[in-house]
Amino acid sequence: MTTDSKTQTIALTSILAVLLLIIAGMLMNATRPQAEIMPQPRAVQMQPSRITLSQFMKIEDGMSYQAIARLLGRDGTELSRSNLGGASTVIYQWQNDDLSNMNAMFQNGQLISKAQFGLR
Repeated sequence: MTTDSKTQTIALTSILAVLLLIIAGMLMNATRPQAEIMPQPRAVQMQPSRITLSQFMKIEDGMSYQAIARLLGRDGTELSRSNLGGASTVIYQWQNDDLSNMNAMFQNGQLISKAQFGLR
């Protein structure tokens, strides 16, 4: 197996593990009363703003969390965090009042994947 294949295998394994953690977290939160779900502390205080499809399209692989939070005008909510095979993977979500949202996955501090639902 080549070094590139090993790296891809580690990245895919990390992504799969993180996705499983997200699903488990969503299932756990769905069964708890809303009062028990505590919001994540905000590292940077910014005014809430609507996340748009135009902003989403400006986000590129390799960007840092801080750069994306500045672009979007607010911090995201951390959905999951894992450290597997020497790779630190974190997933954040930015959600609008109408439940449209975007997710961003960072590995070792750099964006490796993004997804959106319902942004306009």
